[in-house]
Amino acid sequence: HSGFKVPVSAVRVRDGKTGVYVVRDRIARFKEIEILYKNNDFLIAKEDNLAENGILLYDEVIVKSNNIEDGNLIR
Repeated sequence: HSGFKVPVSAVRVRDGKTGVYVVRDRIARFKEIEILYKNNDFLIAKEDNLAENGILLYDEVIVKSNNIEDGNLIR
């Protein structure tokens, strides 16, 4: 499989959409992902640089986020 390797612990479901939170300009943003492969530790998310809300190569994924929401200030 080819794509981005993401820890399973980073995956969240929001409004019925599967994705991860990333840090963009010190603000948490929800990015939708398409899972190509998944095991107990990690998954492979499809790389789609053309998607408006897709995960990008240098996005900093928030792995442990219990109470985080879109738009929260990080750090």
